[in-house]
Amino acid sequence: MPKNFRKGKTMIGDCIGIKFNRLIVLEEFVKLKITYCKCLCDCGNIKIVRKDKLKNEETKSCGCYRNQRIFETCHKTNKYNLNGEYGVGYSNNSNKEFYFDLEDYDKIKDYCWCVGNRNIVTATTIDFSRRNIKLHRLVMGVDCNNELEVDHINRNSSDNRKENLRICKHSKNMMNVSKRIDNTSGISGISWDNSKNKWHSYLTLDNKRKFLGRYKDKEQAIIARLKAEKKYFGEFAPQKHLFDKYNI
Repeated sequence: MPKNFRKGKTMIGDCIGIKFNRLIVLEEFVKLKITYCKCLCDCGNIKIVRKDKLKNEETKSCGCYRNQRIFETCHKTNKYNLNGEYGVGYSNNSNKEFYFDLEDYDKIKDYCWCVGNRNIVTATTIDFSRRNIKLHRLVMGVDCNNELEVDHINRNSSDNRKENLRICKHSKNMMNVSKRIDNTSGISGISWDNSKNKWHSYLTLDNKRKFLGRYKDKEQAIIARLKAEKKYFGEFAPQKHLFDKYNI
């Protein structure tokens, strides 16, 4: 808060000449009962700001301060290990590892990559458009506005080697999901039904739960689930690694 600035109710014009962060107030005016300030930014730009946002420091510049922070972030560099069969990067925010093909290094090296929610690797575009870019989309050449998505075959979002990526529609991508955190059976789509004292087998298809039966034997419930995965999900079956074990 600037020095000598009075808190509480203020009069029109009492901020003229006062500097708030990077903005100095040149004049004030009222429009639709809202007071605005015409300000000169340190960078030389003129900015119209709501007076209340200026006072509570919600707006600190014409936008150049945010752009400066984006620029500084974008031009930080990741550490890389390129000595193996594939590249290993270390995220700028947490030092977590992410993986990519060595041939894609030149494509990704100028971005500052961070590992966020669900281990998705993202960066902010360098051109200040403030748009996030995802590593798997950049590698596969899929536009963010495109209806197509990129599926991580092994469900590890930090593994962006092309052998682990495939382009598909959203409905297909949602088939290949990991086991829920609260799952206690060890198998997706299998739960114990206390009311029936049996194993409940089910599958979610097009956002609807499909009932596959109740079984006294857990293995039979698992087989029912895996057969349904093979039938409805095909190559996008999340537990196809179990097909051989259960002779599916």
